[in-house]
Amino acid sequence: DTYNLCVKIKDSNGVERRKIFTLGVYAQFINKSTISNTTITKGESVTLKGVAAGGKSPYQYSFIVKHSSSTTWSTVKSYSTTATKTWTPERTGTYQICAKVKDAKGTEVEKSFTLTVKAPLANKSTISNTTITKGNSITLTGKATGGKAPYQYAYCYKKASSTSWTTAKDWSNTTS
Repeated sequence: DTYNLCVKIKDSNGVERRKIFTLGVYAQFINKSTISNTTITKGESVTLKGVAAGGKSPYQYSFIVKHSSSTTWSTVKSYSTTATKTWTPERTGTYQICAKVKDAKGTEVEKSFTLTVKAPLANKSTISNTTITKGNSITLTGKATGGKAPYQYAYCYKKASSTSWTTAKDWSNTTS
């Protein structure tokens, strides 16, 4: 809202003078920025969205990030009126994210987020031997890393000249 204020002065002769001021009253400036997800797998992206309330528009938005193993912040989006940034973290681990919003008066407010970047699912399975004599056996051991536990394993085989696989053991939590 806008208000007009008046200060009146009068001297002892009764001469009066007025001075008019204009006062803009704005709601408290609040950073209501959001992040699309707080846990992702490496290779996925998050959308950072700058949202402001109160203060004096137009607003400008900036996003900075810091990996837990780092001592320095990196800018992923410099100040501009564009409110959204899609960002793909380069490493697994934990990131601190700071959403900054600046209003037309230059007032800046910040909001923090924590993002966990998990390793993608990887198949680290092993085979006991890659060559054997007919009649002997081998052991396949399923091992998974990353992704989301608990894991399930399935085992199959085919003759190298064949195009179709045969299931030796269907999906279960058995690792060998």
